[in-house]
Amino acid sequence: MPVPIIDLFAGPGGLGEGFASLKDHKLQPFFEIGLSIEKDAVAHRTLTLRAVFRRLHGTNDVKHYYRYIRGEIDEASFRGVPAVASAFEHATTEARCLELGKSDEASIDREIRAALKGQETWVLIGGPPCQAYSLAGR
Repeated sequence: MPVPIIDLFAGPGGLGEGFASLKDHKLQPFFEIGLSIEKDAVAHRTLTLRAVFRRLHGTNDVKHYYRYIRGEIDEASFRGVPAVASAFEHATTEARCLELGKSDEASIDREIRAALKGQETWVLIGGPPCQAYSLAGR
């Protein structure tokens, strides 16, 4: 069973993608993104789409993702494909648009626990904003 990842300050998800791409000796995923939290709506949209891609990757339905990315089909048509709709359902629980410190902490704790599915071994990753971009100052 892959080790779950909780990704805070996820941005568009590059750090999580790196972890999620690692395979074990049997070519099975070593890590699995359980929850990504990002406050920026545009970055969150990318997180969601990447979560959809990971669900479709390795299936025949990934062709719809590529058609959407190339602009051959619109978003409504893309989401209308049953496998894609199912992938988006999963992605809405994996990729969350929340702001740490402003969103309900108890709710975030519940989401983290749900993403961990009772596993005791897990990894916390994140890309907290550097001082140059922090609203807290230097």
